[in-house]
Amino acid sequence: MKYDFLKADITSIVSLPSEFIDKYMLKANGDYIKVYLFMLRNADRLINPEIIADALELTIKDVERAIAYWCKIGILIEREENIAKLGKEDDFEEILLTKNLPSKEELEEARRILNAANEIYKRRQINKEADESTQEGESESDIKKDEPVEALEEIKTDEKVEEKEEPKPEPPKPEPPKLPDRSLVDLTKLRSDEDFQELVFCVQTYTEKIFTPTDTEKLAYLYDVIGMSKDLLEYIAEISVQKGKKNISYIEKIALSLHEKGITTVEEAKEDNVKFYNENRAVLKAFGIYDRVLAPVESRFVKKWFDEYCFSPEIVVEAISRTVLNTSSQSFTYADGILTRWYKENVRTLADIKALDEKHGEKVKSTNRPAGGASTSKFNNFEQRNDNIDSDMQDKFMNELNKL
Repeated sequence: MKYDFLKADITSIVSLPSEFIDKYMLKANGDYIKVYLFMLRNADRLINPEIIADALELTIKDVERAIAYWCKIGILIEREENIAKLGKEDDFEEILLTKNLPSKEELEEARRILNAANEIYKRRQINKEADESTQEGESESDIKKDEPVEALEEIKTDEKVEEKEEPKPEPPKPEPPKLPDRSLVDLTKLRSDEDFQELVFCVQTYTEKIFTPTDTEKLAYLYDVIGMSKDLLEYIAEISVQKGKKNISYIEKIALSLHEKGITTVEEAKEDNVKFYNENRAVLKAFGIYDRVLAPVESRFVKKWFDEYCFSPEIVVEAISRTVLNTSSQSFTYADGILTRWYKENVRTLADIKALDEKHGEKVKSTNRPAGGASTSKFNNFEQRNDNIDSDMQDKFMNELNKL
């Protein structure tokens, strides 16, 4: 039986010696053959195992095993200058082969990103210095106002009196630690760091994606500049993928959030993850939400209640219960109003809420109680007749009137 072959452009044909088909192909694994043909097709390009794995939809380990197999057979020879020769004698071509080294295009992209980051940093520094000089000028102009010393002392005295009458201001919120500049990333140094190379491989495996130079730079920033451990970053990548998030930007966001909380170990991250899960589950259950997760704006409310106000789940659930009873809706804004008021009243336990409710009830009663302790009946001013009416009949008559 004869077959017609697909016609192709003669200028883009790869020459494959018959010896390869007759002697080597029959004993080789199918993936190994795919790797060999791809390398032969790209013999004039600078390629590495990552590029081959991405093109053939294989793992990097599979590609490395294939290359090692062909080197062992003898038709692929690895030289010291990273030049490999495909085939025997003069039948095959030489190709450039790299391992764990970026391509020229990747290096150019990384250099461009680094230059852009340096420019942004310089602009921020210039704007910061300009703001500081403006603030200093305003403070000096305030001091130079021609006001009598006695008048100033009187104003200060009045301010002190007003401060006593007003409630104490809330303490300033602690500012999150300032993050180091991204321009400190040194990818050249990290090429010889075995832990970082292993970290890159693990995260790529979790996300099922070959890193771009930008992705590698983000991971290097977390590992080398921020100082997060390899184990912690691997754990963050793992839980991110479990949530269906395989983007390196999401992994970076979670890592920086944990860094702001001062979390440095996997154990602490696991505790924080359990706490986050329990808090969100309590809020969803209290609102009666079972068919979706929290929206970003809702998550910000939850983060505020637990992280900023430091309320326990019992306090938050109590506020949500009152919200549902009063509004018959899933109003995060209404619940936030309740919790903000409790925060200002320094509520910390359910007993504090009960005491606050009792205090509010007494205040309402004293406000609504009429002067002189008079009866609140709507017929209080009714002038009774001085007739000879039976007392039982009179009481019954008054009760019927009060029901109207």
